[in-house]
Amino acid sequence: MAATLAELTLRTRALEARATATEQAIDEQGVVLGEVAALTRKTLDGIDRVDRRVEKLDQRVEKVDQRVESLENAVTELRGDVGELRENFSGLHETVGELRENVSELHETVGELNRRVTVLEKGQVRLEQGQARLEQGQARLEEGMTAVLARLDRMAGSA
Repeated sequence: MAATLAELTLRTRALEARATATEQAIDEQGVVLGEVAALTRKTLDGIDRVDRRVEKLDQRVEKVDQRVESLENAVTELRGDVGELRENFSGLHETVGELRENVSELHETVGELNRRVTVLEKGQVRLEQGQARLEQGQARLEEGMTAVLARLDRMAGSA
């Protein structure tokens, strides 16, 4: 069966309407695809910015990690130093105790030396007194000897 001109015209108009609708749909798809492309570019730009920020943050985290490691090392060294200081303090405490004992012994020794000096000073005084008596006795002896010699001379002269 052959189609009539009116049928063919209707079909042609329907096809033209479809073609127009298809063209409009394709145009709308192009617009939508353009918008999707623009959003995709914005998204990719945002991802690039985020990647750069992440990279900078990674660098900062690495620096912070190094600083933390450095601080941990410093804390470890300080703990060692504190341990040594505690040992030194303990040693100093023992040394102070020994020094106190030594000072106490020195006080006793000084006290004993002071007593000896006092005894020596008293002995010196007695010695000086004895020496003065000895000198007095010697002077008396010389006077007595002079008197005896004078008497002997007189006796010898009268004989």
